[in-house]
Amino acid sequence: MLPGNQQRRAVTQQRSLDSDLARALAHPVRIGILRSLLAAPAGLTPAALAESLQTTTPTIHRHLRVLRDLGAVSPPPSGARTAPARRVTLATGTLTHTLAAMLSAAGDAHSAPPALSAIAVFARIPLESVLNYLASGVAVYSPSGELLYMNPAGGRITHQNIILGEHVAERQQRFSLRLPDGTPMPEVESPSGRARRGETFADVECVITGQHGEEAYLLTSGAPLVDYQGTIQGAIVIFSDITRIKALDRQRDEFLSIAAHELRTPLTSILGTLHVLNKQVDRISIEHEGERLAFARGFARISRQSQRINKLVEDILDITRIASGQLEFTFAPLDLVAVAQEAIDGQALINPNRAIAPLLPASTVEMRGDAGRLGQMFDNLISNALKYSKESQPVEVRLAVLGNTAHLTVTDHGPGIPSEHLAHLGERFFRVPGMTVRSGSGLGLGLGLFITYNIVGRHGGKIWPESKPGVGTTFHVELPLNMKAASAATTDS
Repeated sequence: MLPGNQQRRAVTQQRSLDSDLARALAHPVRIGILRSLLAAPAGLTPAALAESLQTTTPTIHRHLRVLRDLGAVSPPPSGARTAPARRVTLATGTLTHTLAAMLSAAGDAHSAPPALSAIAVFARIPLESVLNYLASGVAVYSPSGELLYMNPAGGRITHQNIILGEHVAERQQRFSLRLPDGTPMPEVESPSGRARRGETFADVECVITGQHGEEAYLLTSGAPLVDYQGTIQGAIVIFSDITRIKALDRQRDEFLSIAAHELRTPLTSILGTLHVLNKQVDRISIEHEGERLAFARGFARISRQSQRINKLVEDILDITRIASGQLEFTFAPLDLVAVAQEAIDGQALINPNRAIAPLLPASTVEMRGDAGRLGQMFDNLISNALKYSKESQPVEVRLAVLGNTAHLTVTDHGPGIPSEHLAHLGERFFRVPGMTVRSGSGLGLGLGLFITYNIVGRHGGKIWPESKPGVGTTFHVELPLNMKAASAATTDS
């Protein structure tokens, strides 16, 4: 057995060797360089390596520097720019001998470790061959906008002939881009334009329309292509065809709209009949007071459940209107304090056993907006807070004026929401996994907050949640009181 110091030194050296091996084999280009130099003992120039590996000379220089720092190649490539014919060879030493043994073993698929064999095989496959088999479209652009590469899937998805070298201005004559809502997409905001100016993005939707009216919905991601000095040398955009998914979304919205309308008619009849029956119950004589109270309680219960269903129907109709851009708003001067108080009174009537603690300004807060939709916003936020907090805990509603902005907060003392879910609360049909109702009615469909976010946005405002697990959740809403600002952010219906 080795003495303690020698043993520790041996372990350290082995770890260092393992680390160097991992760095040397961490990239397919480095593996390709090492394999090429193994096959050419006399050495190869960087240009010859670039041609052999079907990549660029600057890429070869970048990876040669890593291998040189590890002591795997010699001579150093620092003079390669001034002496491009200078040959690179494998260095001698434990690292190089180990690399040579590993790469030689990797040449035999039966004896090599599967992962290493796969890496070695991948290093010999041209990148273009890989991209040609992808189902998603891949496009590469020059910094000025010329199309340098597009795989076959890209041509099929966009219904376009692939014309390499075509400039963005020429492409705009063959097809147009727009946002899903129909707004034209300027070239600077297009996926290729954003990536070429250095932006990295993901999951951006757009619609492409060809000369003959052929249309495709695309889900795009993009990023700039930068060299080792950080200079943008081009851009890559990856896109998938989601036209079929969008068609299914439209069919779902149409179904929901039809179903909601079909439910609305009998609900209206039920509520109208209840109103009439309640009037008749009030005429029952005092001798039958017990019977009258039983009827009244039963009718009240039917009315509450019918109102719940009616609220769900209205929410379903609203999300279909939002999806089609037809959610109606009627903007007029209003008092936000009065709207808030009306919503608080309504929720207190529906939830008589719950405490709602309002803190509202004593004077009016005037703004321009849709009183009905803003009341819907208050209702959704307050009812959510009541639903997900204990009956013994109050829900706090605060409204304050800060400059030209009304700031609303609705706070509950429920279980709180994990931070990873906060960004999704305004999405359609989203419900926090594992969240249970603490009081009131059962789980909804995840529509109320989606509608609320849209109402706030149409008023030119902002909404965001803050939450701490075990403490509670607060929703913040900021609404502009400047009537011109609010009008500019919306379209009156």
